Amino acid sequence: MPNTNVIKKSPLAPTVIIAGGAGFIGSHLVEALLLKDARVIVLDNFQTGKDSYVNEFLTNPKFAIYNVDINAGLPAEIESVDYIFHLVDVEIYLQNKENINLDLLLTNAIGTKNLLDLANRSQAKFLLVSSTDVYRGHLSNANLSQYFGQTIDEENKYSLAEAKRFAEALVWEYFKKYNTDVRVARIPEVFGPKMNMDASGNLGLFLKDIMEKKDLTVYGDGIEKEYYLYITDVVAGIIKAQFSKGSEGKIYTLVGQEPYSTLEVAYLLKSLADREVKINFRPSKKDGASYEIKIPDTHTLRDLKWEPKVNLKDGLMKTLKWFGYEPNVHSFKPGKLIAEKSAEKMIAKNGVDTLADVMPAEKPVQDQQPAKKKFSFNLNFFGKPRNKEESQPKEQKTESTAQYTQGISPALLRVPEQPQKVEKAEEVASISPPKKGSVKKTLFMLMLVVSLVISFVAVFVAFPLFQTYVNAKDGASELETLPKTLGQFDASTSQKNANAAFQHFYKADMYFKRVNWVFVLTGKSEQYTSFSRLLTSSVYFSRSIYNVSKAISPFSSIWEVVRPNSNQVFNQDQFDKSKLDLESSKNDIQLSLAEFKYVNKDVLPEMVRQKAGAYENALNMTAESLDALLATVTDLPDILGINSPKKYLILFQNSNEI
Repeated sequence: MPNTNVIKKSPLAPTVIIAGGAGFIGSHLVEALLLKDARVIVLDNFQTGKDSYVNEFLTNPKFAIYNVDINAGLPAEIESVDYIFHLVDVEIYLQNKENINLDLLLTNAIGTKNLLDLANRSQAKFLLVSSTDVYRGHLSNANLSQYFGQTIDEENKYSLAEAKRFAEALVWEYFKKYNTDVRVARIPEVFGPKMNMDASGNLGLFLKDIMEKKDLTVYGDGIEKEYYLYITDVVAGIIKAQFSKGSEGKIYTLVGQEPYSTLEVAYLLKSLADREVKINFRPSKKDGASYEIKIPDTHTLRDLKWEPKVNLKDGLMKTLKWFGYEPNVHSFKPGKLIAEKSAEKMIAKNGVDTLADVMPAEKPVQDQQPAKKKFSFNLNFFGKPRNKEESQPKEQKTESTAQYTQGISPALLRVPEQPQKVEKAEEVASISPPKKGSVKKTLFMLMLVVSLVISFVAVFVAFPLFQTYVNAKDGASELETLPKTLGQFDASTSQKNANAAFQHFYKADMYFKRVNWVFVLTGKSEQYTSFSRLLTSSVYFSRSIYNVSKAISPFSSIWEVVRPNSNQVFNQDQFDKSKLDLESSKNDIQLSLAEFKYVNKDVLPEMVRQKAGAYENALNMTAESLDALLATVTDLPDILGINSPKKYLILFQNSNEI
């Protein structure tokens, strides 16, 4: 595919653009897509990308690369594509902390716009790779010299967060105004083969020190946490977000279940080192207060059906091996140390006298006497035993066997003694019947199992479905009252009812997501998807109506102001606020329409199908009415002479009409 040829869509293979494809993450994405037989075009200015990352692909006839600054425009040869991945600048903080500058902000503004325009022309699917740093940030209230933070690290990190926030906002505007097929994937700190050790946060610096035979240095108390993700999990999540059905307009935050503290990472790498490594503690480099990590919203990952496959320890071992370092395999239990560090911080903060006041006391092992056996059972729906002694039978088990026997009573794991071979009929006749106590015990265990099954079904199936039905029904009832209250410009009642509807639909949506597994097991995934999309659409719709209710407040007092003998005056700020509320309402309506687009009414029950049809009509009518209402709110102050007096001549056909 020579660079001089015109590049456009082809029915033979999907055509993909990867902006920033010569970087650490981008090159892995290139490799994955070429393996899927896609035509891949990389756009990169090689500020953070490297030739060595993509040279191996140059012999592939389905690969092309352009050395181009996307701020200045896209290559003229590119006419149309099927998919666009925007990874430009996502690695600047991770790979080169000194490179945060004006280009970063411009690329996330002008460069993003150029790629979105290409997506519009091509009707292509667009994915922006953003950062989880958008969840935090800093803005100066005093001067521009420390606008994003008091240190270089804060300036670099938070300016990237601001740039990515603006890029996300631009993507949203294209989705709302032009119905561009877009989605956003937010990623944390990424590690793996090809990573740049010099500037990949604490993790990269630790890895570099390990491979250079140096000790590790922890600045501060070391309990600040970050999310980390191995490169193959990142690429898998990005690909799923782009190609999955129904991902349009969604934000996917690709993180694991738990963040890791600096101390955990340091001691994990210490355990993987091929030598004795010391961990030195130094005062924090930061002048300001440390930030608390915010738990990101990951509910959209359920629809994506993505989760990390490589844990931190395995990922670090793979990374070290790729760089030619052979790690050791040790156990890793830094929990006590982390707890002590947290306790020390609590002492300094709260003035606790000793560490023992905040740390749990350890019981001596040697002096402990075995507890007397008591009759008890562990009510655990997942089958996990109460403690280690109950879970492990005396016999040795293989690792594979342990996977299937976890949580089963030791009595059930024992191999029963084989009866001796009976030689004579008299000996058979002499076998005694089972004892009454044994029968009672068996019946008790059977009743217990049945009770547990019934309890499981009640708690994990019946209760969520019942709550879904009740809350959805109550939400619909609240919505039915809104046309009357809105028509009467009763803003307070409308807000109250719309908020109640929002709360009910939100709860219904949350409860319904708990029974996803039931629909999967019964082969009714399409029905689940339609129900779920309908509920999510209702959440956005009710929130939209709530904003409309707030926006109509100025209209309720118009007559009191325009009466000739009135002393009241218009408040321009109220109309400005109404415009903002209506803009928010339009955004929610767009999201509601996007969700409802994936509802298949044919798979819904007849009663729900009728309600869904009426809801669709109300949704479309509201979307059309909002444009007219917004224009009214915009022009009404000028028409009524709020900013400057207006004179109007009103003509009547006869005096009786007066």
